[in-house]
Amino acid sequence: MKIEMRMMASILSFLIILSTTACQTNEDSENIQGQSVSKHTIISQMNAETAEKAAERVERVDKAQAVSLEKDIYIHLNVEGFDRFFLKEIRSQTKKEVEDAVKGSKVQVSTDKKIEMEITELKERLKDHQITKKKLEEEIKKIEEDMKA
Repeated sequence: MKIEMRMMASILSFLIILSTTACQTNEDSENIQGQSVSKHTIISQMNAETAEKAAERVERVDKAQAVSLEKDIYIHLNVEGFDRFFLKEIRSQTKKEVEDAVKGSKVQVSTDKKIEMEITELKERLKDHQITKKKLEEEIKKIEEDMKA
């Protein structure tokens, strides 16, 4: 009978230790998940917002979307209808306007739909704080390469 009691006590102790360890593991994983979210710092897009407003002041630009990393600004322009015949001139004029609005900036301008999609997606991730600065640098490097192609 003492052996059965010791066996039951051992099993009970084992179950208590097991459940305590399992709870701690869940708490740890929640902390890790919380930390991964908090590692995503807020990356200022003030230069991009200023660039969008400056670009939209250009007469033939219907809409502009931009992302920025420090003084580098990547901007997409929506130009519709007959104005598309003047894309080179519109890009040049917009680049000058944005450089005047954000002094000391390096501006890249595109009217390519693929660039629009990439910038839109990146802006959404920045807005939701779902991207790290390192990942932003990688994404912007990809956008820059796509703009050159």
